[in-house]
Amino acid sequence: MKKTFQILIWVTVLSGISVILGFALIDQKTHKCTDISVSLTDENPRGFITSSEIEKLVYLKFDSVRGKLIDSLNIELIEMELAQNPYIKSVNVYTTVHGKLSVEVEREEALIRIINRKNQSYYLSRSGRALPVSRNYIPHVVVASGNIKEGKNNWPYTGN
Repeated sequence: MKKTFQILIWVTVLSGISVILGFALIDQKTHKCTDISVSLTDENPRGFITSSEIEKLVYLKFDSVRGKLIDSLNIELIEMELAQNPYIKSVNVYTTVHGKLSVEVEREEALIRIINRKNQSYYLSRSGRALPVSRNYIPHVVVASGNIKEGKNNWPYTGN
């Protein structure tokens, strides 16, 4: 009798959770995106890219996401597009229950500025990526210049 009662309680609890999740999924499919929230996970108050610029990138690439159904937003594509930006180290995009599109971004941090023998200038990030020079932000880093060669085994530079 006691074992039957425990099984009945577990079946009731699991059924209740299933019903609640089902209603949440149905609500998610009919809920529209109300806002975009961009948060920067690094500690630097200034950087190569700002949260407003990230928001503009989302609007430029994906029209206006506000007002679109949450279910119709291609979160993976938004993440891939933002990850292609050289100033973004990592990105995580998700939607909330309240209809917000949340974008969490970790920005690249410059370690050194390189001016090569062709007088081309770029930054190297802490993760080893080449970052183009930005007019919006000039980090205070060491400058390496002179007879610096780029080759097959070095960082590819594709900027100015």
